[in-house]
Amino acid sequence: MVELLPYADLFSGLQILIVFLVGAILFFTLKAYRITNYPFLIAFFIGFTLLEISFTFVLLNRLFGQTGILYHGTLWVHEIIQVGAFAFIASTYYFKNKNLTVRSIAAMTVVFVAVLFLAFYIYLSLPSQIAFEWRGIIGSYLYAISLGVSVYLLYNVFVAFTRTQKSYPALLIPAGFSTLAVAQVLWVYWGITDIGIVLVLANSLFALSLGILTLAIAIIWRR
Repeated sequence: MVELLPYADLFSGLQILIVFLVGAILFFTLKAYRITNYPFLIAFFIGFTLLEISFTFVLLNRLFGQTGILYHGTLWVHEIIQVGAFAFIASTYYFKNKNLTVRSIAAMTVVFVAVLFLAFYIYLSLPSQIAFEWRGIIGSYLYAISLGVSVYLLYNVFVAFTRTQKSYPALLIPAGFSTLAVAQVLWVYWGITDIGIVLVLANSLFALSLGILTLAIAIIWRR
């Protein structure tokens, strides 16, 4: 019997929780889009969908990453999807008061999918040892890029918060994105050190941030 990588059971439980939380966020986002028809909500929807998919590849890494090709391959896909997820979410704030069309979002999606497939093709085309070494190096930079985008996202969230009426649900939104940014700091640290417990903490904070955001959105909708 093949032995699973450390914390595989914990990540399986987190996967169920994250699917539920992201599903709730997507449900409320879809409801908001049906009411307002704001295209930027589509980008928000895609971003959180990609965040969940990126975590799924972390789980796959824990379950099937016993060989080098699968260990680095699942993390390679995870890292690229995570960058795309934060980019789509951040674009909702950048384009909120600008002209963002469904066609533009579709073009962004096509470009992202093309980059993802190209990066995976390059990974498979390189000799294994070179691919593994470069994945580790580039992965740290990709985590850093995600951190930079998440900080930009957090800045815009706080700016929006200062311009709205202060309330408990409104405070939960910057709290959720702050937790998400801290989780991303841990992702950067894990990319450099490869310490297992850091990986657990990063993903646990990720789940916590989704829980806070889900609670905030649910309260706002009830009002």
